[in-house]
Amino acid sequence: MSTVNPARQVFQRPAGAPSSASVAASPLAAPPVDPFRVLRKHVTAIVASGVFGILLGVGLYVGLGAFFPAYTGIVRFEVVGNLKDANQATPSDLDRDDVVIRLARTEIAFILSRQVLTDAVNDPDVQNTTWARKFRDANGAFLVPEAVDDLIESVTATYITDTNLFEVKWSTRDRRDVPVVLNRIHRTYKTLRDQMRDQEFNNDLRTFKNQESEYLRQQASLAADINRFVSEHNIFTLADLRSHPLQLEVNGLNTQVAQTRSNLTQLGSLYQQTSLKLQGTLDPSAEDRALAENDRSVQLLIQRVTDMRIEQGLTLALYGPEHRNLREMEVRLRVAEEERDRRINEVIQRNLNAQIKQLANQIESTQQLLDELLKRQADKDAALKELAGKVAEYQALEQRRNQVQAELERTLVAIADINRLRQRAAAERVRVLTQAQEPREKSFPPEPIILIPLCTLLSVGLVTGLLFLRELTDKRVKSASDLAIVPGVRVLGVVPDLQDDPTRIDKAELALRDQPRSVIAESYRQTCTPIMRAMDRNGHQTLVVAGGLPGAGTTTVVTNLAAFISAGGRRVLAIDANFRRPGLIKALGGSAADQAGLGDVLNGSQQPASVIQSIGGGIDVMGPGTPGSRIFERLVDGRFESLLAELRTRYDFIVIDAPPAVVAGEALVLAGKTDASVLVVRANQEQRGLVARLVSQFNGASSELLGVVLNRPRFTAGGYFKRNYAAIASYSSKAGS
Repeated sequence: MSTVNPARQVFQRPAGAPSSASVAASPLAAPPVDPFRVLRKHVTAIVASGVFGILLGVGLYVGLGAFFPAYTGIVRFEVVGNLKDANQATPSDLDRDDVVIRLARTEIAFILSRQVLTDAVNDPDVQNTTWARKFRDANGAFLVPEAVDDLIESVTATYITDTNLFEVKWSTRDRRDVPVVLNRIHRTYKTLRDQMRDQEFNNDLRTFKNQESEYLRQQASLAADINRFVSEHNIFTLADLRSHPLQLEVNGLNTQVAQTRSNLTQLGSLYQQTSLKLQGTLDPSAEDRALAENDRSVQLLIQRVTDMRIEQGLTLALYGPEHRNLREMEVRLRVAEEERDRRINEVIQRNLNAQIKQLANQIESTQQLLDELLKRQADKDAALKELAGKVAEYQALEQRRNQVQAELERTLVAIADINRLRQRAAAERVRVLTQAQEPREKSFPPEPIILIPLCTLLSVGLVTGLLFLRELTDKRVKSASDLAIVPGVRVLGVVPDLQDDPTRIDKAELALRDQPRSVIAESYRQTCTPIMRAMDRNGHQTLVVAGGLPGAGTTTVVTNLAAFISAGGRRVLAIDANFRRPGLIKALGGSAADQAGLGDVLNGSQQPASVIQSIGGGIDVMGPGTPGSRIFERLVDGRFESLLAELRTRYDFIVIDAPPAVVAGEALVLAGKTDASVLVVRANQEQRGLVARLVSQFNGASSELLGVVLNRPRFTAGGYFKRNYAAIASYSSKAGS
């Protein structure tokens, strides 16, 4: 018996767990699509699409070849460089791709122009082709505009990459028409191009001829102007003006002016120095003193001083330094020297006064000479400028005549080049390499080796694409990965469909008890283990199992969960609370479901012990009750809670099979009266949005939502669970043996 407190424990949601509001508001991202599962699921449709593609390819080849054949012809052109002049031996190579492409596109546009095509279809040979018959009216008149429109749409031209070539193509149903029409188009194009080329040459010749006449007229006019200018101004030579007598005279005047200005500057400097000496600001120079010493009076004084020094030397030698005559002689010598120096200064002042007067006279005469030279220089410069102007005007006339002569010669050369280029076929920018020939093979439909694989590929690709598109837009829960993206969902386990079980069991209701080595049984073990771990960890005794929509498989989950609990040696009671479509009694192999059960206990007509059936193996079951007692509202009041409290004392675990939550509101009511709840989702039935809403509603109840069980997913090849099914079956079979 259980030692757990019989009073119901209200589940407290852990901090950080998602609330019902947050879960409901969480967005549902699209789950990744398992390509292997999708291909395995629809392998029949894909193979059928491949067969259909093969048949379609064969049918198209036969039908199109019989009723809509097409023959294509090609005219290939080469873009060549232009001749730069008439003396060039060959056209220049076009080494820039952009230039080649531009020229090719220009010529293609001209070939496909309405002008070329109109002239081409007016040819009688073209109008007699099979293709041209559809463009004749009831009177047999040929409809040129309609034929040209057809050619504009059907004739194509393409540039061949990395070459100087481009091609013009045309297709029609009669192979004999191909060379007739295509060759007429390229001949018309060449004719019009030749006419345009001749017109360009004529226009160029006309232009250069007009230029030649104009240059001859200018040449005659300039010759007359030069003759008139020479006669009016007496200019007969164009000798260099630097050797002209007037220029030489000007050069001489320039030299004299420069020399005179230099002399004047020197005289001014000497005059300034002499004035400073007279004022005592500047000492006389050695030259001034030497000049003064050459004066007669100064020389006498110098000689007197010299004689007295000689006499002093003799006296010193005779009488000694202390003699009275020697001291008298020294006094006389000092007086003589002072007189000499005074006289020298007087002579220097006299010489400076004379020198400054002489310098003033020289400056005056030099300035007069400079003024005269400058006047003559100005007159000669004016005459020289006038002469230079006349010569320059004459030279301008001669230069203009030479220019006109050069332009005339270039014009004559250009006229000659144009005439020579006109005679050379190499001057053409485009030439025809190959003309159109009558085709031997059809260009449409394509060869079977191309058409049949193409149709097969398109058919398979289209069907596969639609299948994957359907998978991407399908919001139903198909695998555990679809549940993983629903906010707040914990996947407790995945139970495969019976058809995916390699052991091929008959039914899944008591697989754990009756087929313990099956994949279904092992899947239920892996599912029940986390459920019971959570129940034991949180001390839960009562558990409600509910689905979203009818057929989810809650009854099967309840029966196998009860078998799992009883196999562990604990007593378990399974209650069928699905008053609308009960099935638990039948699934567990009990007696008739219409006998007394849960409804009779809730209305007070029966005691719990009297309605509980024991089916063996530690599993007891309580049916829904007699049909008249199955009143939904009695699950809401306190009688159901009292019943659970009483049953807690007798059983370790109580598992309740609830009706689908979408169609019956009592599922959420039961979740609010039990300790825990489990949501069962039927694969390929419930939408992800519905599961999210149900999870939000169960999270809003007072019980703990342990998680979600995914029931009966199909075609999980490539997924985690399917890869283990065969291993589980193999391992279980070996253990049994």
